[in-house]
Amino acid sequence: RSTLFPYTTLFRSTNLMRKLIKIVSAAALSVCLMLSFCACGIPGPTETADTFLSAVKTQDQETVNSVYAGKAFDILDSMEQDEDADAEDGGSIDSLIEKQMKDKMLDFDYTLSNEKINDTKATVDVEFKTYEFGKAMTNTMAKYIEEALPLAFSGASDETLEKIMNDAFKEEFGALKDKSYTAKTTINLVQKDGEWKVSEIDDDSDIMNAISGNLVNSIKEINESLEEWE
Repeated sequence: RSTLFPYTTLFRSTNLMRKLIKIVSAAALSVCLMLSFCACGIPGPTETADTFLSAVKTQDQETVNSVYAGKAFDILDSMEQDEDADAEDGGSIDSLIEKQMKDKMLDFDYTLSNEKINDTKATVDVEFKTYEFGKAMTNTMAKYIEEALPLAFSGASDETLEKIMNDAFKEEFGALKDKSYTAKTTINLVQKDGEWKVSEIDDDSDIMNAISGNLVNSIKEINESLEEWE
């Protein structure tokens, strides 16, 4: 038997990491793009940005098409795309995401300032205050590697390794009690048909990273580490 077997087992279990990262990414993106109904009248850039962010917290999908300049994004479709036969299991990654992360992702604070208008384009600065999701993700992976490596040497099953990941995720994300993460960024807006709309937001943008508590950057670093392993 090859001496690389323990490492092969561990590397195979990185699929669990990638699954977790994929689901967390989809959940974060979904949450960050949910909008609520706009007030009557034609709001300015700051009002539109305020509508956008307050609506993220209420998950009103209908307003995505009326306030957001990018493509419509359905949180339910995104959350369900990674479901499998184990999704009904209360201990699955999907279930843990739902219980430990979704509500907290929506529970962010923000302050808007410094509106600037240049013809049909505008910017509004925003300061976010939320939970340390990025730190929780990094700690989850660190605990997983620390505990899974020695077990991989002894030929632990994929089920055992998956339980280690689930337990680490539950512990780290469940421990997020305070909004200790703050970040400043800028929301871009564009005027279409006389109305201001929030410009399309890239998955790896500063806004996505800020609103997700540095989760975007943390996932990037984890993915880079996984690529080095392979």
